[in-house]
Amino acid sequence: MLEKTITITATKGIHLQPAMLISRYALQRKELNIRFIKDKNEVSATSVMSILSLELSKGSSVTIRLDQEDAEAIHHIQGVLEGTVTE
Repeated sequence: MLEKTITITATKGIHLQPAMLISRYALQRKELNIRFIKDKNEVSATSVMSILSLELSKGSSVTIRLDQEDAEAIHHIQGVLEGTVTE
């Protein structure tokens, strides 16, 4: 298992487009079982609506949890949360 807490630095926070990017990536990497945790709420990263329900605004923190060690996956998701990965 791998966990990393990240502060959202994307200017607009995590809205529909970045949530879709994360969800699409999580669906492609199902074996990792990527989840987000915020304020004791844990949701699957495969669900756009679940990601949006966390209300990840700029400055808020979220923990990413994966069932397996995968630095590439963490790096990709962190890029979306920071606003540097946009596609």
